[in-house]
Parts: sequence; C-alpha cells; structure tokens
Amino acid sequence: PMEVVLLDFNHVYGFESDEDHARLHNMVRKYFAKLMVPPDAGLDVTYGQVAGDGKQVLAFYVRCNKASVDESARRLDFWPHTGLTIQSPWPKSQSADHLSSKLRSYAGEICAD
Repeated sequence: PMEVVLLDFNHVYGFESDEDHARLHNMVRKYFAKLMVPPDAGLDVTYGQVAGDGKQVLAFYVRCNKASVDESARRLDFWPHTGLTIQSPWPKSQSADHLSSKLRSYAGEICAD
C-alpha cells in the first residue's frame, strides 16, 4: 500500500514577511510538487483517487492575515488550514499531564462523533 503524508504547517514562528512564507512554500514545492494533492481535489477526495493520480502529499498551510500569502499558498497546491480541512488541537501547555488530558479529551470528542 502507498503512504499518504499530511504536512500541517500551522505555527510558523518567526515568519516576519511574505518572503519568509515564500521560502517555505518554495522548499516544500521543491521536494514534493509532483506528489502534492491539489486543493481542488475537494474535501471528499478518497485514498483511491489520490493513489490513482500518483499523489501522496496533502500540505496544509496556516491562513495568514496577509491576502498575498494566502493566495500564494493556494496557487502552490497548499490546502487552506481551516476547521473544515484539518483539525489540529493546540492545548497551549508545557505540562505533560495537562497536555495528555487535553488530547485525551479531544480524542474522545472525535470518537463520539
């Protein structure tokens, strides 16, 4: 079976300019361009469709406040990072116990759905 890899870029600390984002976009595209599943594949894309197209990478990129960065990400086959595409809990804790508790709670909510 073929692997599918999710790249989830949502906390990009120290990115001060559009150029910082562009460098990351370019690096990801350099290595994964031929394997990236484009966002226009839709939220209901299946593993079979992805595999049939020879794609293996879905790259999610944080929605930035700057429209130019957002547009750049869309043009480069990055999926928007929204609650509809991927959920990435961020417990904001440095305590292992607190982190574990939050993640278990989150996992319980998902399994209950």
